[in-house]
Parts: sequence; C-alpha cells; structure tokens
Amino acid sequence: MGKKKKKLQGPEGFTTYYQEQFGERWIPLQEALSAAGHYKELRYENLESYYLNMASYLVIEGLNIKPDDTVLDLCAAPGGKSLSAAMIMLNTVKTPEEITGSITSNDISNTRRGRLKKTIQSSLPENLARKIHVTGHDGSRWGLYEQEAYDKIILDAPCSSEGHYIQQPKLQESWSLSRIKRIAITQYALLAAAFMAIKPGGIILYSTCALLPQENDEVVAKLIKRHGDFLEIIPPAEAIIKTASGEAELTQYGFHYLPDQVKGYGPLYGAYIRKKDN
Repeated sequence: MGKKKKKLQGPEGFTTYYQEQFGERWIPLQEALSAAGHYKELRYENLESYYLNMASYLVIEGLNIKPDDTVLDLCAAPGGKSLSAAMIMLNTVKTPEEITGSITSNDISNTRRGRLKKTIQSSLPENLARKIHVTGHDGSRWGLYEQEAYDKIILDAPCSSEGHYIQQPKLQESWSLSRIKRIAITQYALLAAAFMAIKPGGIILYSTCALLPQENDEVVAKLIKRHGDFLEIIPPAEAIIKTASGEAELTQYGFHYLPDQVKGYGPLYGAYIRKKDN
C-alpha cells in the first residue's frame, strides 16, 4: 500500500498549502498582510469617526447606491459597509430627510449585532440612523421570506480571513483545508439567498477578505452555473481598479485587492452581479 497522504491542517498545513498556491509570491504577500492598511475616514460633522479599509469603501462606491434605493447588507457587522452606504446616499442630497430609500443591516450574531448598532448610533445623526433597520436573521435563508425586494445587496461574506492567521499565528492551530470547503458552502448559500432577494435589474456586491478562488470566483461560478440565464457580471469601473497605491487584479468574474500589489488595500475580493430584468 502507498503511503497515506498527510492531512493539510494546523500551522504546517497552512504554510505548505499557501506556499503551493502562491509560490514565490507568498513571502512578500505575508509581509504585506502584516503591514498597516490604508483607511477611509467616515465622519459626519462632529460625530465619531469610523475607519474602513479603502478597498472596502471603494467596492461600496462601485455599487452606485442612490438615495431612493432599498439596500440590504446581509452580513453587516461591525457596520463599516452599512455606514458607507448611508453616507453615499447622503452625498447626493442636502439633508437626511430627502433620503427616501432604506438600509437593512443584518447580522445573525447577537454580539456582532451589538457592535453594528453602536457603529450606527455613534457615527450617524439620528435622522439618518433611522433609515437603517438592524435585524438578526439567518442570511442564508433570507430569500425564502423576502424575494425581489432590494435594489442593491451587499454580501461581505464570512471567509477564511487569512490575514488574521498571519497577524495572529496561534490561529493557525485551527486551520484546515476542510474548513475552507465548509466556508465556501456557507458563502454560496448566502449568495443564492441574496440572488433571490434582489430585484430584477438590481445589483449584488459579493465580497470577501479571502485569498483563494475557492471562496471568491468559484462561489460566483456556482451561481452562474445554476442561474446564468438570469444574471450578468458587471465589470468594475476603472476608478475601482486603479488606485493611487496600485491596480487591483482582475479575476474571471471579479477583482482582487492584495496588499503586495496595492499597498494598504485589502485583502478584498469583489464581484458585481446584476439580476436581469424580467
């Protein structure tokens, strides 16, 4: 009998697997993932500032959110993307009262939802914060109860967050290849639910801070395989790709900010998915 293949898990498995995936790029990428990020300050008048990685802010800008849009942030905590959406709405009107749309900010975790509420309350004026409805549902089941209800959906999906594994090496003890596969299943369930909930003509932003295509393009590819006749992938605008720190890398269905190429940005993968009109 041949020698049994060793399972990829723990710190050794983590290092081996990512070296295989990125080759010589892995060492400079690790260094970049540990370096300081480049942040957008979200601030309304004299209220508390919120700092969001520039890549995360740019992908929300790329959704072209209007003040009359109904927006769903499906995995919203700690709140930076919902906050960005609200401030983008406000940028096109004179006062919050002129905003006729709304934002539903959802997170299934009670603890994370507490952080989400604090972000909204501390960084937005009351008349704008009232436009945001915080909920605590299972996002993967959303489309069963509310179908074709939103103009824009933000799905910043739970992911492997390899940057945290680099910055906190003790976390590598819990790493395994099977974990990536389990996360990808959850990501697709969330994306499928978002596709049910988006209006015809509406746009979904699917994003993660994962490094690998298993959690990025391959999740989008699965949606295309099942619903390809009813959707289209929208290429990102040049302003999203080309930054002062470098260019995001185009992938088959989206784009990827990796901080060894775009200093201080990400890591963040994004793809814009439009449901075709009936």
